[in-house]
Amino acid sequence: MLDELVDSHLNHKEDAIISLLNTFFVYGDGQCNIKSIISENSSKKAIVYQYKKLMDKHVCELHEVEEYAKILHVSAKYLNECVKETLGTTAKSLITEQRIMRARHHLKFTDKSIKEIGFELGFSSPDYFSYFYKQHTGFTPSMHRA
Repeated sequence: MLDELVDSHLNHKEDAIISLLNTFFVYGDGQCNIKSIISENSSKKAIVYQYKKLMDKHVCELHEVEEYAKILHVSAKYLNECVKETLGTTAKSLITEQRIMRARHHLKFTDKSIKEIGFELGFSSPDYFSYFYKQHTGFTPSMHRA
């Protein structure tokens, strides 16, 4: 993505590069934190680590905690308990956070239409994507893009 930005002719290319680097550092920090947590050999923490890896890879297709729990061979209740105990949040909120983060990135750094972004992130309709986005950010996708 950095290569694309460097070679692009966007009006605010420098801001885009800084934002992408900030996202990278936040992601890297999160990965380091979770890896240091699981080094304590806790099975719950290992499940959270596997959950985050799966979610990073499949969040555009899998939107329910139950889907991840099934892949990890645990109940959704247990997965949520592990996430809550390890990270202090819910498993569902991690999915939501990841979808919003990806939506923001696409809105800010691509020329894709809002409809395309919504479908790419697995939303059933552009209206539902806009509703979801506004519920979680306070802004419509078009407001964020401006």
